[in-house]
Amino acid sequence: MTLQIDEEDPLLGSLRALPTRDVPSPRAEDIRRRCERELARRTRARSRPTESRPHWRLVLEPTVVAGLSAMFLIEIARRAATLY
Repeated sequence: MTLQIDEEDPLLGSLRALPTRDVPSPRAEDIRRRCERELARRTRARSRPTESRPHWRLVLEPTVVAGLSAMFLIEIARRAATLY
């Protein structure tokens, strides 16, 4: 996927006309430090395991819930059939 920028876009033309400014060195270092800290935090968050439950629970819980739901629906259908 490529980004197509329309050269005739008036908004982009006005943005190009804006003057550029230099950021003071202490401010640039502060911004860089905050960005690095945020990137490190996101990297740590991604490297953590998403689930701390054991594998058997990850498989067993949805199976039990699905089984109980199926039993509930069968009972509803059975009771509805006895009404008619």
